Amino acid sequence: WMASTSKSLNIYHIDKAEKKIAQTELLRLVATSFPEMDQQFKCQAVHLTSKVLLSKCSPNDTALCEFILSLGRMDVIQDVRDRARCESLLIHMAKGIQFDSESLPSV
Repeated sequence: WMASTSKSLNIYHIDKAEKKIAQTELLRLVATSFPEMDQQFKCQAVHLTSKVLLSKCSPNDTALCEFILSLGRMDVIQDVRDRARCESLLIHMAKGIQFDSESLPSV
C-alpha cells in the first residue's frame, strides 16, 4: 500500500473553488450534526465557526456559521453555551453578526 501508484488526496494542491466547496460542505455537516455531538466536539465546532466567520467567506457560509453559533448559545451544556456566547460577542464586536444578533447584549 505504500508503493501504490494511485493518486493520494493532497489538500495543499486543491484550488480555491474546491476548498470553498469543501468548507461549505463541512459547515453544513457540522450544522446538521451539532445537537448530537459530544461536548468537546461542540466546543471545537464553535471555534471552527468563529475562525471561518473571521476569514473571507460567502454569504451562505456566514449564515451557516451564525446558525452554528446560535445553536451553541442555546445548548444545554454550560461550557458550550459559554464558549459560543463569548465567541459570538467577540465576533459581533470585531465584524458584526448579521442574522441572529437580537439574542446578544448590546455593545
